[in-house]
Amino acid sequence: MTNTMVDEMQKVTGVGASIGGINLPMESERVLDFFADVKNVFVLIIAGGIGSRLVGIGSNDVPKQFTVCNEAGETWIQVTVKRFLDLGILAKNVVVITTNNGQTRLAEEQLVGLGVYSSRIHQIANNYDYAGAMIKGAEFIKQIDKDAVIINTPADQYVIADDNFKATMVKAIKAASSGIPTLIGVKTTDLNLIKGCGHAIYDPDDLGETKKVIDFVEKPQLARAEELLDAGNSALNTGINVWSVKTLFEQAKTVIDKKRLEDLEKVTEAIDRSEKIYGKAATKEQIAKLTSDIQSEVKGWSLGTDELMDVFDNLQVSIGVFTWADCGTYDSLYKVLRKSADHKNAKIGGGELDSRYCSSNLFFVAENYLLKAFGLQNSFVAVNSIYNRTVIVVGDMEHCQLVKEFGEKLGDDLITGHSYNIESKNCHVQSTEVEDAMVCFIGLNNHSATSLKGRNGEIIVSISDDSFKKIS
Repeated sequence: MTNTMVDEMQKVTGVGASIGGINLPMESERVLDFFADVKNVFVLIIAGGIGSRLVGIGSNDVPKQFTVCNEAGETWIQVTVKRFLDLGILAKNVVVITTNNGQTRLAEEQLVGLGVYSSRIHQIANNYDYAGAMIKGAEFIKQIDKDAVIINTPADQYVIADDNFKATMVKAIKAASSGIPTLIGVKTTDLNLIKGCGHAIYDPDDLGETKKVIDFVEKPQLARAEELLDAGNSALNTGINVWSVKTLFEQAKTVIDKKRLEDLEKVTEAIDRSEKIYGKAATKEQIAKLTSDIQSEVKGWSLGTDELMDVFDNLQVSIGVFTWADCGTYDSLYKVLRKSADHKNAKIGGGELDSRYCSSNLFFVAENYLLKAFGLQNSFVAVNSIYNRTVIVVGDMEHCQLVKEFGEKLGDDLITGHSYNIESKNCHVQSTEVEDAMVCFIGLNNHSATSLKGRNGEIIVSISDDSFKKIS
């Protein structure tokens, strides 16, 4: 990562400078030495979900965390794993949680080459909430090492793992090793970032290396965000947390036992219903159906992260000043990507791009596609193969949250024809040679698209702002 890139990201997020008197002077060599001495530190990566606000880049087939995120062609989950390997975490101590066969296959394809054991890629039922998935992952790690310390992390965050990040992680691991569950928090002065994230409120009088958490605030409105900034005793909750196996299962025993009891009750109810239908004796086919019924009843735990955090009576936060972003939307992803010096366009993906009179756009072009863009401003475009069809998503950056609606309808096969408009006017597909092509216009006016088959088997997609064409 270049210094220019880091400086640009710091301007965007307000993160990466000394804020509120938080100083982390530890050198990276000392951090690596510390990790080398801690053989029982595991990284648990929750790799479920699809990234519903980045449909076009990700999909049910290839969720966001398995898509390319930088110019080097690395995926989000690969970058996440490398971040912790660079800290000195052993590759065999990386555990990945997936929720279906496709995710498991993608994880194996992308991570085994980094040294991750395929046996440590663990698939669970597909509707565990994030906290439930963390507990299932911890149960798996407990079988490997009952004294483990676990770093729980999402698979798709943007982090510059500088000395401040490393030192923040060391403080959290030290605390967790002594029985203190610890969140990773980050300081920022960016009000937009403050409004878009959850926050840990900590005791301002706590003089320890980590601070006692006294409350949480989720995505505050502007007035509350300004209050948090002025008060100075809050940190963005990055979603990364660290605790020991022993602490988790001792302090969260009640909530875990409650969820297991609910599962048992569901199983008992399913068996009782089956006995009324089949009697005590059942055929193999009936047993198979009973098993399927039970599996559908007991799919996972509806356990929110807040519910899990509430069980800890000594929860603390390790506060850093490193660069961090939760790139869950096209807008937030655009902010962290390298941009062209002349027109501030960002491009990722293995396909080709030919852009003219375009500025301040994010382009994602998958392999075997050529995108020709004309006159686009402050927009996002994704060209990809999803559900075995060509899907093109083009939208105004300010309306990027609306892409989730398109993803839901596309996944449920509720869209027919070649175009779908969300808060767009006079947008249309001019022509297409690609039978299964689908274009979604979001928050745009007077845009058009065409698609055709190239001589070498590639698919050529053209997107144009027709109003720009008329005045140029």
